[in-house]
Amino acid sequence: MKIYRERKALLPHLVGGVLLAYISIDSINTWYFRKLVVKYLKFGEFGSNAREEYLYYLLLFLGLLQLYVFFQNILLPIVEITDSHILFRANEKLFLIKKDRSSVQFIEVLKGGILHIKFSNESFTLDVSDVLISDLDNLIQLFN
Repeated sequence: MKIYRERKALLPHLVGGVLLAYISIDSINTWYFRKLVVKYLKFGEFGSNAREEYLYYLLLFLGLLQLYVFFQNILLPIVEITDSHILFRANEKLFLIKKDRSSVQFIEVLKGGILHIKFSNESFTLDVSDVLISDLDNLIQLFN
């Protein structure tokens, strides 16, 4: 069983990332948007102002970062349950956490879209505000 984020909730990351990346690449390569900016705002050639150049490179970085977040959430599940293990991405840890399925004591959904998983020796919280409620119900029924 795998639980993913809802696709509609990830749409702002995709649109924002594409828009920021397009604006910066367009301005660096002097395409249509850059020609409009030069025409109406009296900017010079790209690279003539160092602050403007850093701004567009920053926009490119932020756009690529948003696209990375989008593709990571599309491809990687929040929770994956196999026959012997449970794998999940928690708020407390940077990397994927792999625990034995038999060590799960309980799973509950708290207010604000937080999933609390209690193991025999530690507990973790996951942000599941963008997950379908039916998937969370199936997950809770699987462990209860």
